[in-house]
Amino acid sequence: GDRAIELVRELLPDLAILDVKMPGKDGLEVARLINQEKLCGVLILTAFSQREIVEDARDAGALAYLVKPFQKADLVPAIEVAIGRFRELRSLTGEIDALGEQLEARKAIEQQVGDLDRKVLKLARYDAQVRRFMTVPGVGPITALCFKATIDDPTRFKRSRSVGAYVGLTSRRHASGELDWSGRISKCGDAMLRMYLFEAAGVLLTRVPKWSALRLGGRDSSATGSARPR
Repeated sequence: GDRAIELVRELLPDLAILDVKMPGKDGLEVARLINQEKLCGVLILTAFSQREIVEDARDAGALAYLVKPFQKADLVPAIEVAIGRFRELRSLTGEIDALGEQLEARKAIEQQVGDLDRKVLKLARYDAQVRRFMTVPGVGPITALCFKATIDDPTRFKRSRSVGAYVGLTSRRHASGELDWSGRISKCGDAMLRMYLFEAAGVLLTRVPKWSALRLGGRDSSATGSARPR
């Protein structure tokens, strides 16, 4: 048994054929060690067919089992089955290891996201202006902080509607002679803030049940197709 383990570790065969009764370590103990180290597949030979021995061989990691005496026609299929099962297990083990690495990477990313969320919430909590922005339904700390950082000094805008034009939320307009039509929003300015405001508007219109003038104005705008910001 001890020599069998040494040979398997040295040669790394596709399959080890072991007899249950071997000097030193028996075949089941050797199979268990080979299986723990995932060295190769194991085929167990024995003169006993009792269910208990078969179950012991299975628990030890044997992938096939033959009862002596047997014919060559029985041995070849058993060898092919054991080798095939070992290759499948090795492939599954590789996939499991890869999934484990991906899960660890995901945990690290989630931890970093959690750390960033806490930092964002801390910044919002200690900024009075950001807290006021967050009183608007649908506006969270990220949108509020982005709005403040993008707008910076609000006194540079003479009218509140100019802010909508600044971030590209007003419609394009073409007027020439007899033609006078409005197209889609201009999409000028900061794309990130525009995306956050769009998401906030979606939350306000679809997820906030509480009535507000802002919500009513948004519903009227969507019903008429107007792109004018409210």
